[in-house]
Amino acid sequence: MTRYIIGAILLLLGSFLLIGCPPKQTPPPPPGPMPQPRPPAAMTPAMPSTTVTATLTEYKIVLTPSTVPAGDVTFQIMNHGKMLHALEIEGQGIKTQRSKDLKPGGTDTLVVKTLKAGKYTVDCPIANHEKLGMTTTLTVTPPAAGMTKGISGAPGEKGAATKPAGK
Repeated sequence: MTRYIIGAILLLLGSFLLIGCPPKQTPPPPPGPMPQPRPPAAMTPAMPSTTVTATLTEYKIVLTPSTVPAGDVTFQIMNHGKMLHALEIEGQGIKTQRSKDLKPGGTDTLVVKTLKAGKYTVDCPIANHEKLGMTTTLTVTPPAAGMTKGISGAPGEKGAATKPAGK
């Protein structure tokens, strides 16, 4: 008799294993319209990225160009002098950023993110080079009108299509 009870229990357990547990039921959706997915946020145009060549010689820094639009600025730095030089930029509340020290003939790249409009001091932080005249100014202009807002196209506005006079 015990064999039959144990056999029945094993058969019952085996059938549960074969059938498995009933699937979990998910609650029905709430009444009313289904929520729609949100459209992606409107993308704003990226700020322009500008490359400036910085040529370092004894007690002179030449920036080409020396005026750039607001945004990211990549400095391609070349030491054409006969002494150790470096490049440092500061102003308008940015954290001072500096290139590596460059031996004569050395080059480096310095990327300064999101410069806003204004004037920035660019100098050589090595020894007393700045006091000897190794300093200049980078001028950053406001971003182009199309970079901050759309063009409405209203007559007379910058960027609006206008008909040439006399045609």
